[in-house]
Amino acid sequence: PNELGLFDMSGNIWEWCWDLFDNYPAGTLTDYKGAASGSTRIYRGGSWNYEAERCTIADRSGYGPSYQRSIIGFRVVKNK
Repeated sequence: PNELGLFDMSGNIWEWCWDLFDNYPAGTLTDYKGAASGSTRIYRGGSWNYEAERCTIADRSGYGPSYQRSIIGFRVVKNK
């Protein structure tokens, strides 16, 4: 597991995130939440049809909520 106790977070499919997409601001970031408004969501993690360098949680892209492809999904996580 990673530091949050979650398994297999990278490389199977891109995973939609709750955060809104925006370019990273300058400086050190801790738990960056993304844009304050908008409709473009972040997806992270790479997928089975991408090279290994793209299969990390640091690699991200963004699309609107209607964007659909077989390489994008989501993970249901319960916050304690």
